[in-house]
Amino acid sequence: MSLPLSFLSPRLQLNTDELDILLLELAEQNKLTEAGVKVEGPAAAYALVWEWGNARQTKPGPKTVKGINPDGSRVFLSIQAPRGYIRVNSSLYAAALKQELAKVKFTGTSTGAVSTQLEKAAIRTVRRIRDIIKAHAPVDSGELQNDIKIVEPGDPLLDEAEEFDAMLLGEEEE
Repeated sequence: MSLPLSFLSPRLQLNTDELDILLLELAEQNKLTEAGVKVEGPAAAYALVWEWGNARQTKPGPKTVKGINPDGSRVFLSIQAPRGYIRVNSSLYAAALKQELAKVKFTGTSTGAVSTQLEKAAIRTVRRIRDIIKAHAPVDSGELQNDIKIVEPGDPLLDEAEEFDAMLLGEEEE
């Protein structure tokens, strides 16, 4: 599965007064909209071994290759995902985010309306990211692909994101 990497800016047609109101509401919002992807279920016990390698392994096995995990250390990774299966698609995630933000229609100028639109865009984006991860996940029993789920805005799991080395899509990914 591949996604086009083009980006179309959203079309906004606002008169000066409406634009001033929208900018004031955005400034007052000061709210981070977060969403994400998780592995929940039996595959959660081993989902990151394909991304980070097996730390306990000291010599190559029949289905492994020496690789580099996300923090740069050399480890043994599966031949099914020799460069991981999550981080290798970060450019596709950034493209999905840009494309979904381009679809946002600011129909109202209130903070609530802006927040609602951004949350909808976040949910659409993480659904696409989930699908990209599923499409590139190593195939075992199929359990891993079935256990990849989205985390919607407001989920308490997002408060713990720092513990999970969250991948932040922002200016550094562009």
